[in-house]
Amino acid sequence: ADVLPASTMARFIATHEFHSEGTLPTGRKAMRGVALYAIYSASGGLSASHRAILRDLRASGHAIILINSTLAEGRAFLAAARPFADIIVLRANGGRDFASWMAAVGLFYGDISGAEHWLFLNDSLLGPVCDTAPLWRAFHASGADVWALTESFEQDHHLQSSFFILRRAAFQSAAFLRYLSAYGFPEERIEIVRQGEIGFSAALKNSPLKLGVMVPHHKLVAAWLAEAPARQAWLDALAEGDAPGMAATLIPDQTRAAFVRFAETWLRRIEEAVRRGEARNPQHHFWDTLIARFFYPFVKRDLLAFNPTYVPTVPRLFEIIGPAFRPDLMETLATLVGPAPAGGTVLRLSRESLGALPATPAPKAPARRRERAYA
Repeated sequence: ADVLPASTMARFIATHEFHSEGTLPTGRKAMRGVALYAIYSASGGLSASHRAILRDLRASGHAIILINSTLAEGRAFLAAARPFADIIVLRANGGRDFASWMAAVGLFYGDISGAEHWLFLNDSLLGPVCDTAPLWRAFHASGADVWALTESFEQDHHLQSSFFILRRAAFQSAAFLRYLSAYGFPEERIEIVRQGEIGFSAALKNSPLKLGVMVPHHKLVAAWLAEAPARQAWLDALAEGDAPGMAATLIPDQTRAAFVRFAETWLRRIEEAVRRGEARNPQHHFWDTLIARFFYPFVKRDLLAFNPTYVPTVPRLFEIIGPAFRPDLMETLATLVGPAPAGGTVLRLSRESLGALPATPAPKAPARRRERAYA
C-alpha cells in the first residue's frame, strides 16, 4: 500500500515547488485525528478565521498539517503559523485544495497512517460561527467510514469537499489508495472539480465503504422550505423598516422596496425549483437554515464576499449567527471584501456595508428550535 502514496509524492515533487517543516506529535492518543487544512494566504499571515479554526481543531484533539498554496511571504507565514500547526507545507499555487490534500497525504502517509481519522478541510469556510461540539458528536455517532458536513446533487451526487473525514477503514482502503495514486493534479478548475470533489465521491461510493453526512440534503431542503413563512415575515418587517439585525442598516431606504421585490421573486423561484427536484448548492442557497437549524458552524467565504447566485438573505448574517463570534468574523471579512460596485449592492458584503454596521453587536435574535445534527 505504501507504494501508491509514494507514487503520488513522486509526481507532486516532480511538478511542484514546495517547502515543509515540523513534526507530528507521537503516541496513540496524540494521533487520534489528523487535520489537513488547505488554505491560500499570500499576506504572510493567518486570518482571524484561520486562527479560530486552527484553535478549534487543536481543542478537538487533532494533530494539524497546514498547507498554504503559495510561496509568497513564506518566512513571515511560517512564523505566524508555527504556534498553530504541527507541520506546515508551503507549495507553489495550482490545483486548489485537492492538490494540497493529495500532496500532504503523499508526503506524510507513513507518518499519519496510524491515526483513527483524517479530516480534510479548506478555507472556503469561515468560522466557527457556533459551537462545533454537535458536529463532533454527530461524526463520532455516525459510524460512517467517509463523512462530510453536506452533500450536493449539482452535476452528480457528491459529498461537498470543503469539510470531510475519512476513518481508518476508508483511509487505508483500496478504493482511496487507487484514487490517490491516480490523482492527476489538474490545474483547470472544471477538471479539479471533476477529478477532485466529484471523482473522489464516485470512487468511494463504488466501494463497500459506508458514506454519511451531518445534514442530509432532503432534510435540509425540507427544513428550508418550512421556513418560508419566517423569511416572508422578515421581508414584511424590512418593507416596514422594522427588520432586526444588520439588514435595516445595510439596505438604504430608497432601495428597500426594490430589494424586497427582488428577494420575494428569488425565494419563490428557488422554492419552486427545489420542489421540482432541481439541485442547488446547499452551502449558498440554504446557508441560513444550515446554521440556524442544523448546528452547521461555518459560512462560505464566497457567499459573503461575492454572492455569485444573488442569495438575498445575506443581510441576515449577524441576525442568524448572533454576536458571539462577531469580532473574529468581522476581522476576517474586512480582509476579504472589496469596495462596493458602482451603484452599490446589498447582495454581497463590501467595505462600505461593513463600515455602516454599528460598533456594538445587535441583540441576538430569539432562539429558534434546532434540528438534531443528523448522523
